[in-house]
Amino acid sequence: MLAAFVAVMGLVSSCGSSKQVATEETYETPCSGPEYRTDAKTFREKGQGIAGNEDAARRAATSSARIALAESINTTVKAVTDNYVKTYVDGENADTKGRFEQLGRNVVNQKLAGSHVICEKYKKSTVNGKNTYTCYIVVELASEDVLAALNNQISNDTKLRTDYDYEKFKKTFEEEMAKMQ
Repeated sequence: MLAAFVAVMGLVSSCGSSKQVATEETYETPCSGPEYRTDAKTFREKGQGIAGNEDAARRAATSSARIALAESINTTVKAVTDNYVKTYVDGENADTKGRFEQLGRNVVNQKLAGSHVICEKYKKSTVNGKNTYTCYIVVELASEDVLAALNNQISNDTKLRTDYDYEKFKKTFEEEMAKMQ
């Protein structure tokens, strides 16, 4: 009985339906394109924020971009430390790997403040007299700054410094950055 009711309701609702028309529109997103992507020398990430005023939209976009930047750097640093520890550190163990990863997280947290905006654009929409602002932001941070900070942190850790070879670590870091292109 319930199945028959559902079937009848499906028929009734489909009888009154009209054809839907799909439209496509090509547009360019502000602050996008190859010049705004991470490459071997620079980490870059974009963010977007929507708010009732420009300042709030900018804060939201900047926050979004910096969160994405942190995630990107963390992922790269984790891959570098994993590869470095596996390849170059004798007697690989969880403690050594964990220490490298913790230092990587510390560096990311410190270096994000040094990131800077390389693109900032706005769109304004007005609906029923109410303004809405969309802000597009791209932030960047030089990979050499991240590498230098990692080197400094590792060099200051007496336990890690014993097995640490900067040139090998740098080579591993640069190989990982080259994959980003």
